[in-house]
Order: sequence, then C-alpha cells, then structure tokens
Amino acid sequence: MLAHYFENHFINTHKLGCIAFVLAMPGFTSLTWADVHDPLDADPYVRYVQGELGRVSVEPMSPAGSVPQSTASESVYSFGLVIQRAERPGTFQYGWEGGVRLGYGSNRSMFVYLADTGSSVGVKSDLWTADVTFGGFASASLANRVRFYVSAGPVVYWGRASGADQDTTVAQGEGTAVTIDLTDSGDDVGATWYARAGAEWMFSPNTHVGVSVRKVDARLDFGQRGRVHMDEPSYLLTLGYVY
Repeated sequence: MLAHYFENHFINTHKLGCIAFVLAMPGFTSLTWADVHDPLDADPYVRYVQGELGRVSVEPMSPAGSVPQSTASESVYSFGLVIQRAERPGTFQYGWEGGVRLGYGSNRSMFVYLADTGSSVGVKSDLWTADVTFGGFASASLANRVRFYVSAGPVVYWGRASGADQDTTVAQGEGTAVTIDLTDSGDDVGATWYARAGAEWMFSPNTHVGVSVRKVDARLDFGQRGRVHMDEPSYLLTLGYVY
C-alpha cells in the first residue's frame, strides 16, 4: 500500500510538473523573442549601419607652376558605408563611427601641364576618389522614430586621374604644337578633417531612411595631370539598419 501511494504521488507530481512546464512555455518563448523591442532601448550597445548614395562637387585647378585656370565645378558620384556604435541606449546617444566611401566621375574636366610653356590645357579625365573616416558622433531621437545626428573626425582620402578614352592630344603652347601624353595616370593621398550631419526616419524598429550632408576640404594634386579641389558640401541619401 505504501509503495502504491508513493507511486501515485510521483505520477501526480510528474503530471503537475509537465502541465506547469507547458503552461510556462508561452511566457518563456515570449521572453526569448522579445528582441523585437525598439533598438533604442533593447541593447546597451546600439549599432547603426548606413549605406550612402550621393555626389560631391569637384573644382578643377591648373597644375602647380602653370598659369592659373579654373572652370565650373563638376560632380563625382559616390557610394559609402558607415557604421555607428552608440555607447548607451536611450533618446540621447553618443559613440564612435567609421566609414569608407568610393567615388567616380567619367570625362571630368582637368587641366594638364604643358612642358616648358608655363601653361596648361583643358582635357577630359576619369576621376576616382576614395576615403576612410573614423570619428565620434552624437544623436537625439524624437518619439523613437526620427533621429538627428552630428559627427566629426579625421579622414584619409585618395584620388586618381586617368585618360578618358584618349591616348594623345595636340595643343598650342606659345605658338608651338605640343603633344600631350594622356596614357599615364596620376595619384595622390591626403588627410584632413570631416564633419557630417543628418536626419533619418525609422519606418520599422530596425530600418531607416534619411538624408545627410558632409563637408571635407580635400585637395588632390596629380602632378602633370592637374589638381582638383573638393571643399563643397556633399548631399547624400541614406538607407540603414539598426541592431
């Protein structure tokens, strides 16, 4: 009888434990899938990933040592990727950001140096640009849907000018026909500071679209192939993800 009693007690206790486990499963799973909370509050380190698409104005300049010339600025189209990591969640955030960008412009105006003449002539060149940035940012959010941010820091940039479907051309320098070799390319690297500001709208807990403006004062000297100055603000569209 005693063995029978303990056997029934164990069976009933086991049944109650199973029932309790089953009843607790919905609550447990709801906690497990609770990561869909607003990322502004869910993670001590909030990360924003932004893809950028825009353009920057490039002002051609004559090579050093030649008669100064200038022409209207032209655009170089760029694509970039930026990652921000906030050091704290909440409405007001701050942290670090890093980014990389690549730009290209086909048949852009450049001034090529004419040897032994002290002058230059305008030609068309392909222009490549790239830069790497690392800086700090601060942001503020409204109603967990609109976010404003500013950032600044150092930037290392690179550029290349090369012939745009041209091998040679002939120009007049002091009344003499001069042949210019356009098959070579020119490269330059520099470093300066950047500043950026933007706004974005979160149309889902993890996805956002926005606009931003970025300022970099960069000068690229390609030697015989001329120089360019990039100091005008660039305007960008952004599409990003928060995790």
